Amino acid sequence: MNRFRAACSVRPVKSNLDLLLGLRIEAFASAAELPKRMKVLGWGENRTASGRKATVGLKTLAVLAANQAKFGFGEIALDYQHNTVPGTKAYEESAEPRPVAAFGPVEVVRGEGLFLAPSRWTPSGAKNALEFQDLSPAPATDENGEVIFVHSVALCRQGDVDDLHFVPFSVGSGNQEAAMDHKAELCKMLKLDPTTATDADISKAIAAVTSTPAPEPMAAKVSGMESKLVTLTADLAGVKAADLKRQRDAITDKAVRDGKVIPLTTDQIGAMDLATLSTLVEKLPSTVPLDQRTPRVEPLTAQGGNPVIAQYNAIKDPVERARFYSENRTKILGNG
Repeated sequence: MNRFRAACSVRPVKSNLDLLLGLRIEAFASAAELPKRMKVLGWGENRTASGRKATVGLKTLAVLAANQAKFGFGEIALDYQHNTVPGTKAYEESAEPRPVAAFGPVEVVRGEGLFLAPSRWTPSGAKNALEFQDLSPAPATDENGEVIFVHSVALCRQGDVDDLHFVPFSVGSGNQEAAMDHKAELCKMLKLDPTTATDADISKAIAAVTSTPAPEPMAAKVSGMESKLVTLTADLAGVKAADLKRQRDAITDKAVRDGKVIPLTTDQIGAMDLATLSTLVEKLPSTVPLDQRTPRVEPLTAQGGNPVIAQYNAIKDPVERARFYSENRTKILGNG
């Protein structure tokens, strides 16, 4: 059998004892060098001697990275004989701190498979890793056998079928004993209470974190965009109307300051475009002499307190302003 040395490429292994997912590591060029990247599952369907399967495909590519991050397994352990997987013999025979060889992220490469890339080797791994010749992942699969999560990868002695340890992420897989052994850990990852969570609860939680949201129908997208467009159009129309009113008021205010009377009603002024209104006002004569707007004695209104000129200046409507001027001309000019 090939020894676990320091290389990152993998070749298929065809002996009966090596049916465990084709995980035999190719011989290293130098026994002192530890691998930087190791293939743990091939692309497509990986079968074991017992008939279990772990498929690495498009769903794995879509959800694995998110699930690793979601459950705090951005970097996983390269352990010994699955000694970090609760329920295994190696786990029961060891205690914390359990020795591991390395830590690193797992990655999916389309068309190639699932890889572990150790980012740091422990002193134990640097010393003992070369004593093992095989790799065995601890994957979690969905109801169709597609890999959606990897708990850890183990250095192991033999590529026997028992070396593959499925994390019971998929409920109802036929491995009830393992599922019950790991139920507490699974519930913890899914934020469920292990004392009350049923298999149906676990299945529902798994579906919630692994399902891909359905794309929004195109008709709904178009409808939403149309609604936003109508709102924006209305807002723009309001801004334009306010700006037009501001410019129109500026023209009429200037006419008032210049002593000009616009011979139009308010509605007529509002219906006229700005260029025409501006030209009209520009050509109007000043009918109120500017140098005679302040009389020597400022007459008051009947109510008292408000000068006639102040009243005249406060009138905005051109027609009303002209009428007021006609009726109070002598008072405005200081002759009355």
